[in-house]
This record gives sequence, structure tokens and C-alpha cells, in this order.
Amino acid sequence: MDRRYLVAGLFFVVAMIIATMLVYPKYQAMRSSGQIAVERQRAFDSQIALAQDINRLKSQYKEVKKEFAVVEQLIPLYDEQSDANLFVELEGLTARSGVLLDAISFSKNKTIGKQVEKRYHTTNAQISLKSDYRSFKNFMRSIETSGHLMDLTLISVSAAGGEGEDGADATQQLLTMKISIDAYYQ
Repeated sequence: MDRRYLVAGLFFVVAMIIATMLVYPKYQAMRSSGQIAVERQRAFDSQIALAQDINRLKSQYKEVKKEFAVVEQLIPLYDEQSDANLFVELEGLTARSGVLLDAISFSKNKTIGKQVEKRYHTTNAQISLKSDYRSFKNFMRSIETSGHLMDLTLISVSAAGGEGEDGADATQQLLTMKISIDAYYQ
């Protein structure tokens, strides 16, 4: 019986030595691989978070770019053709509104702002118009909703003559208007 215990003990010792030499290094390699996998998963998660932040920033950039495009349209860049373009724009607004353009003149441009990046230019246009009240109202609405930022600085309205023909109401009476408009440029 002693021999069986001795063989069992010897088998146990050999199994422990084999386990220590073969299995334990594999266990440690697996354990370190698990730690490396966890670290790489964290790095991967941070990369995914970074990619999501980049995508969010891209979408914000696109939105801001759209807003800048709107501002560029509202306040176009000033160049030597700005007065001519403003004339064409105002002539189109009067034509669409049914207002008769009598005369238009432009005064000297003003530069407002001291810092170069905050400067903007204004061009003042004095316009003489003739129309009835409804057409004049449509013209004012078209100035207000125009794609170019403009301010009405002066409006002078007078009746072109007596009452309208055949006792027409006041909205049909011909009016003469003098308007001063400031148009803004970058």
C-alpha cells in the first residue's frame, strides 16, 4: 500500500511540476493578453468617441458654414461693381412691386468700424418713386425681405395730384415718394 501512495504522491508532484512549467506560463500569457485586450478596448472606445466628436464637429461646421453663406448673401463683399449691382437690385425690386422708378442716385460710401475684420461699408441710395399705396407697400415689403441687408433711413411721401380719378379711394391715389436706403457691404 505504501507503494500506491508513493506512486500517487510522485504522480502529484510530477503533475504539479508539469503544471507549473507548462500551464502556468500559458495562464500568465492569457492573463496579460486579457489586460492588453482591456487596454486596447479602452483605446478603441476612446477612438470611437473621438470619431463621434469629429463627426459632431463636422456637422456643426456645416451648419456654421451655411450661416456664413446666409450672412455673405445678406452682406456681400464690397467691390467696384457694388453700386452697379445695387442699382440692378433696386430696379428689380421696383419692377416686381409695380412701382415706377423716377430717379436714383448714390452717395459716397461710408466705412464703419476701426478694426479691419469688423469693418463694413454702406452705400446710400436716394430714390424717387411714383406709385399707388399698395404698390408702395409691396415695395417696402420687398426691401424688408430682400436678400441684401438694407435699411430705410428716410421716407418722404406726397400726393402727386388731387384726388384720384372719378373719386377713387385713397389707396388708388398716385403718390410721389423720396426714399433714402443704406445698403451694407463687408
